[in-house]
Amino acid sequence: MHKKLVLTLAIILILLTPTISLIAQPKQVTIKEWLAEVSKPYRGITITWITESTPPSLFIRDVLAPEFEKITGIKVKVEATSWDEMYRKSIADMEAKTGIYDLVYVEQDIIAFYAAKGYLTDIRTFPKKLWYPNYDIWDIFSLKYYVVNDKILAVPFETFIKVYAYRKDLFNDPKERATFKAKYGWDLRPPRTWEEYKQIAEFFYRPKQGLYGHVAQAATHPCLFYEVVAETIFPTFGVHYWGITLKRRASVEEGGSLNSPAAVAALTMYIDLLKYAPPGVRTYTWDEVGAAWCAGIVTQGLIYGDQLAKAIDPKVSKVAGKIDVALPPVEPKYYKGGYIGYMDMGGFGIPISARHKEAAWLFIQWVTCKENAARMMEALGTSCIRRSLLFSPLADEIDKKYGFHYFEVMRKGVEFHLFEGAPPIPEHMIIVDMGYKILAKAIAGKVTPKQCLDELAHAIDAKFKELGYTN
Repeated sequence: MHKKLVLTLAIILILLTPTISLIAQPKQVTIKEWLAEVSKPYRGITITWITESTPPSLFIRDVLAPEFEKITGIKVKVEATSWDEMYRKSIADMEAKTGIYDLVYVEQDIIAFYAAKGYLTDIRTFPKKLWYPNYDIWDIFSLKYYVVNDKILAVPFETFIKVYAYRKDLFNDPKERATFKAKYGWDLRPPRTWEEYKQIAEFFYRPKQGLYGHVAQAATHPCLFYEVVAETIFPTFGVHYWGITLKRRASVEEGGSLNSPAAVAALTMYIDLLKYAPPGVRTYTWDEVGAAWCAGIVTQGLIYGDQLAKAIDPKVSKVAGKIDVALPPVEPKYYKGGYIGYMDMGGFGIPISARHKEAAWLFIQWVTCKENAARMMEALGTSCIRRSLLFSPLADEIDKKYGFHYFEVMRKGVEFHLFEGAPPIPEHMIIVDMGYKILAKAIAGKVTPKQCLDELAHAIDAKFKELGYTN
């Protein structure tokens, strides 16, 4: 009896003990191997992509697209152009359903408009056989901003934050630090408030030396609305989501905050700071801001990550290796919490009218898979789309390589929701088009900041009522 019990226990133990299988485990397929097989029905076709000429777009055009062509036999035609031209041509194609483009560049802030128009293909509709098994689309942390009504309408290939950047070589110079402290009474460092920012701007305003204490995108252009209202200035004064409620109210009288005391203070400060910027600042878009940094004439300012990628590139920038970043300053009188900056995203969208949707989807997966997302992150230093990479040692290694703290700041932004995309307002471009033209009046000194924002808020409210928002 005892022997039987021992034998029974031994058998149970054997059955419960993990064993090393003598059967060979299936090899995990790589993205290249998978693409080479799944792309066979599409060999010889050409897919066309129109995009803004950002550093990630150019990396894709010059590096990843040629590799994709060799693997799949699918030709990739990339039309990289200005934001204005990209937007105009992609809208014209999708509106007319001409099928010129298989892929379009989709900024997150306009996704609600595209969704309302029915321009884009839901990525979820592609069959399982066309999904790379190890793709893990939800590791792309900014993907959520492209989901509308449970449809994935675009896949981010670039995600930046708009950060405060400064010349660390000047900030760390002992003579500059001593002079600054003697004048202002505090140690020179990245500002925490807009008053501190203004003092730094004043201190480094040295036009005779070709050095300026501030920079802005103040042109009469959509960039002006984006900087002041949507992305950069208003949030740091506690005015969020453009000062517009999701019930479509902009003015204080209607329940919004677009012309609130906080918003007026923000615009007043923005205009006042322009006197410390280069003389041509009222013609600057984001491109000229990036160029000013590369030319070495700017001491501090708020900058998009894609433009920062240029400023840290020694091939084009005089100040590569001399720049560091921090969180944007806030106005403590008004800011009581919430996001303080903009998360800028560019994604691949496949138009409903596209002729080669499946081939385009394969290309999206090639570019945004973890392996290639890591390569792009290393090459550019400021764009990251995958959480697994952002919170990995790779991010720290890249920060160390460029001598700054960009991904450290981005991690804080993602973890604590300090940077956000635009609100889901389908009337996005209507508001932007109205907004920048009215803001330009204040920039030119034709109206006061209060008059400007009153006009803008009431104009937006009137437009909403015209569109049928009456509740």
